Amino acid sequence: MWISALLGMALVYAENSLSVTYSTKDCRGPMAYLLHGLGSPVLAAVFAVMCLSASVGMGGMIQVSSLMDCVNSTAQVKSIPAAAIIFILIFIVTSGGAKRIGSAAQALLPAASVIYGIMCLCIIVICRSQLPEAFRSIFSHAFGFEQAVSGGIGYTISIGIRRGIFSNEAGLGSSPVLHSAAESDSPHLQGMWSMFEVLFDTIICCTLTALVMICSPGESTASGAFSAVLGDFSGILLSAAMAVFAFCTIIGWYYCGETAWRFLSGKKSGKGFSAFFSVAASLGAVVSLNTVWLISDIFNGLMAFPNLVGLILLIKKVKRE
Repeated sequence: MWISALLGMALVYAENSLSVTYSTKDCRGPMAYLLHGLGSPVLAAVFAVMCLSASVGMGGMIQVSSLMDCVNSTAQVKSIPAAAIIFILIFIVTSGGAKRIGSAAQALLPAASVIYGIMCLCIIVICRSQLPEAFRSIFSHAFGFEQAVSGGIGYTISIGIRRGIFSNEAGLGSSPVLHSAAESDSPHLQGMWSMFEVLFDTIICCTLTALVMICSPGESTASGAFSAVLGDFSGILLSAAMAVFAFCTIIGWYYCGETAWRFLSGKKSGKGFSAFFSVAASLGAVVSLNTVWLISDIFNGLMAFPNLVGLILLIKKVKRE
């Protein structure tokens, strides 16, 4: 995940700077630089189809399932009523378009990030004597004969890269869709902000989570680690923070899906897509997601392919900028 983040910072700079350069009111993100920069409507359409599919799977159903896991860890709720409430919340926010999505994320995300970060630091400080062993464990399990064999057959690298991309979405093309709605029209500035996002998300937040799980005496899950050190009340705060993270991811991915939908359909409004997405995402509260996880990984790869092709062929434009 660290490696994917370091390489991903270069990817998100390139894709976001290109997005700002080529995006128009009706065509944004990778679809803009694949269509206007590369001159390939086919690649732009392929990306849009895969982005639309990924938004429903990875961005919707899986995140709702994660949200339900967080809620059920502190209070058991029935799936169908929960799905109905989640549908209403998603529809209320997404039907308001980019402005309402941005307002909701700005209101929820900073507070949840601060709470989660403070909780992690508290555990790390309390268990600071375990830090040397934690880092020794990380590096000793990364290098060695067994790890080399696993990496050689692609298993270790595959899992780490897939989960790293799931965390920061570098190279997928979702980040440039979101940044295309920014008020700044500076390609360099948006590229730098996107690099910081990957740094904060995967290098900082995921490392904090890993250290918490390795250092704490509790079971090797985040909720078990927090409960073992900070007590049962911490589970409520953790569940609330995780639910906020999941919800903000859902509404962010909705915007990606809506942008792809408008590109493919030629429609100016995404109201119909808002209802469809809200229904599809809320199903994550009631259906088994093993198959959805597999399909989401596939769509992630298929979504990244046209985007990475565009980045490679347009790299000279990025260098000039």
